[in-house]
Amino acid sequence: MLNRLKLCAGIVPAIAVYLWYAHERFGGWIDTALSRWYLVDPAGLRAHPALGPFSLHYFSVNFWTVMFAPPQWIPRFPFFTPHLYGQAIWTVSPAFILALMAPWNLKETWLYWLAFALVLGPAMLVYNNGQEQFGFRYAIMTYPFLLLLMARGWANSQLDRSLVVASIILTTLGIQGLRYQS
Repeated sequence: MLNRLKLCAGIVPAIAVYLWYAHERFGGWIDTALSRWYLVDPAGLRAHPALGPFSLHYFSVNFWTVMFAPPQWIPRFPFFTPHLYGQAIWTVSPAFILALMAPWNLKETWLYWLAFALVLGPAMLVYNNGQEQFGFRYAIMTYPFLLLLMARGWANSQLDRSLVVASIILTTLGIQGLRYQS
């Protein structure tokens, strides 16, 4: 019972702040930013008048972005710059590959992957893949589950450490690339 009270003590203020912020920002109790942006974004209503901001139609573009979209290659150091329409998750942070090393024979591993899929699923149906960011904008909500899976897959090997260092370097260069992109 005490643990549930502690959980509520943490969740209730967060929900209250979220509701207050939505009310101040949108004049209502829910976040309507994506729906409003769809109405004015050239890639939204004008491009897809019959689809709305969420549709299965958008899945293929978002899936390609999350899994395969490369950075833009340039002929000078650092030889790549983030693509403004997003990049594959493993090109932003190769350490996420360690999530695949989590022991598949454990129930928790399957539950974390299920949570990952349940969170990423709706994001794959958004009309806009998040433009002008480093990576796939809506995948950030899945990072806690990927981090838990990475921790389970961590073997403290040279490869593990190299993937983390590569992630730090790529993220640093990616943020710099976005910041100074002309």
